[in-house]
Amino acid sequence: MRRSITAGLTGALMAVTTLAGASIASADSSAAACTDGYTRAKLTIRDSPSPRAASMGTYMRGSSVCIYKAERYGGKATSCGETSTVWLKVPAPGNKRGWVFEPCVRH
Repeated sequence: MRRSITAGLTGALMAVTTLAGASIASADSSAAACTDGYTRAKLTIRDSPSPRAASMGTYMRGSSVCIYKAERYGGKATSCGETSTVWLKVPAPGNKRGWVFEPCVRH
């Protein structure tokens, strides 16, 4: 009896793990999974979440931007009247993704 209960629990756990992994993978790879926002100032797109990271391009003030994710532990910066360590992952030139300073984006 104990053996069949253990086998049943192991099978259920594997099914839940597989379903959870599938939903995470599909959500992460989806290009449509973003939040709309717009820039409050001219912003430099960086290749990592830091004010010292290399520039990949710019967004002009008022540009519409698709936000893929937020990173709360990026490099500390001050702009748009705020000091923060929060950066947003956004589209960049060349079909790449880059980072912009969160306080300068309305979302």
